[in-house]
Formats: sequence, structure tokens, C-alpha cells
Amino acid sequence: MKLKKLNTGVYRTILCICGLFAFAAILLQCASVKKMTQTAELDAFILKQKTFSLQNKHQIKYIDTGISNDVILLVHGVPTSSWMYRNLISKLVEKGYRVIAPDLLGYGQSDKPDGYDIYSPTAMAGYLNELMNSLKVAQWTQLCHDAGSLWTLEMYNTFGADKRITHLVMLNSIILKSGFNPPIKLQEGNKAKLYIKSYCVDGIKQNTISMTIKNGLFNPALCTKEMLAGYIAPTQGRLDYALYHFFTHTCDKDLTDYSETLKQISSKKTIIWGAEDKILSWEKQAEELTSLMQLNPENIFILPDAKHYLAEENADFIAESIGKTHHQNVTPTKGY
Repeated sequence: MKLKKLNTGVYRTILCICGLFAFAAILLQCASVKKMTQTAELDAFILKQKTFSLQNKHQIKYIDTGISNDVILLVHGVPTSSWMYRNLISKLVEKGYRVIAPDLLGYGQSDKPDGYDIYSPTAMAGYLNELMNSLKVAQWTQLCHDAGSLWTLEMYNTFGADKRITHLVMLNSIILKSGFNPPIKLQEGNKAKLYIKSYCVDGIKQNTISMTIKNGLFNPALCTKEMLAGYIAPTQGRLDYALYHFFTHTCDKDLTDYSETLKQISSKKTIIWGAEDKILSWEKQAEELTSLMQLNPENIFILPDAKHYLAEENADFIAESIGKTHHQNVTPTKGY
């Protein structure tokens, strides 16, 4: 009430001071984000990445390490990148693999161009196919996580991957509608675009991604500032186009029915799943998926003390399960 008695000049002065404080708070927040995203571990990881130019002139970054004829391609999901596999990569190289781990277009250190269809599952599958063709890899093992399964299944649908992928490994992946409980559902339109843009504001994005990673870990204490830096730093560029396509298509609309594709996969198949994942449930789709893919129970590993981000907490188990040992001396914690 006292504020109403002040003259206009004083009132404006108070507003200006409040505005300056708010602006200063934003600057401090941005500085905090910048400081948080500059870590030696992340810098070292980025230095190892190579660059590949796609036919559409955009560039993707990727890891290519290890000298071997046994190649494994690691495909991340949303909103992650190859950073998620940093611990698994070295363990697979020790097992005798050559490891290729790209940042898909729109994620990680790769370009984040404007547009929506450029991030469709079929388009993403094409980028993976382009990369493997450029590296002249004829056959390989493919490991996918989260939405990486959709891009992988499109490789089977469109690019004849069944003749090239000799072993398919799926970690907590989006496969059947019955097993997918989307965290966000958005209908296409301006409201969705506005929401995604707000989601991508640095301060909000930092908090959202931090919570996403922590909630996806069985042991949240593993979620250090150094770990988070690798997930948050790459999102400083435009992330909204890729996320818009994912949230309005994969999450809101019915998932593409890949039943026939799953039936036709002749590759060796391995499932490694965190049982405590609330978004991607193995239990709700286990029977149907096991039947469709003709899964061998010996190659199904359901880990009771694990959630979504298996590569962060279970890199040793994953490497042992799919490495040169071919499941020798590997005991599933729990099988279906």
C-alpha cells in the first residue's frame, strides 16, 4: 500500500533496481551453467570425437576407437548423446571391439539445424547408415538405448540392416506401446513449440536434465557435477527442434507398429533392462516382445537394481554380456 503513495519517478527507480537485480540473477545463473559445463573430463571426451559431414551438409560428431574387425555401434537416445557411453566404450575396447559412438543430429556435439522432419526416425536411421557406409563397415553389433531403438528399427525397415547387423543389443528401449509410459505428451502446434522453447531455457534446462538423469539412476549419488556437465553442456545449442519432433510424434501419437519388423530380425538378439525403469517397463511388454523377436531366455538380462541409464551404472555387466566372452561366465541377475 505504501508503494502507491510514491511519486512516479521513485516508483520507476524501484522498478529499475528490481529489474537490475533480476538481470544480475540471470547472469549469475548463466555463469553458473557455463562454469558447470566446463570440465576437463568433458573436454578430453570432445577431443576424441571425429567429424562426419552428412549428405544434407550438416555435421555429426562421433567416437571411433579400438582396432578390430569386431565392430560395435552404440546408439544413444533422447536427450542424451555418446557421452552416456564414455565408460562402456573403454570396456568394450578392452574386450576386443572397435567402438563407434555417434552423437545423432540434434544432440551432443553434432549440428542442431532448424527443421522437424530432419529429426524423424527414418531420417536418423539414414544418418547412421551414412556413417557406417563412410567408414566402410560391412557388418557390426548394434547397441541401442531409449529412442535409439526407433532409429535402429528404421535401419531394418529402410536400409537392409538385417544383412549388416549381426547382433542387436537393446537397453531399456522404446519398442512397443505397451511398455512405454511417456513422461510428456504434447500435441503438434504453437503451444507445444512454446513449451519446448521454455524447456530449452538454460536455467530450466539445467534443472530438468539434472532431474532426468538423477531419476533414471538407481543410485542418484553417482550423479556428480562432472557427469551432469556432459549431459548439459551439449544442449547449449538449439535443442528444441529435435525435442519437439520426439515429444509430439513418439510420445503423443501412436508409436509406429514395428511388429512385422521385429519378427523379421534374424540378427542375434540380447536384451539388458533395468527393472525399476518407470517410463520403459520390461514387465508390461515381456511376453509379447519375447514372442515377436523369438528371444532366447538365456540372452535376456533383467537387472532388479537398475533403472533407465544402464550404461552409467552397469557398464561392466553390459560389456561382459556382449563382449568376446559371448555370455560365458555371465549370470543374469534375473531372467524373464
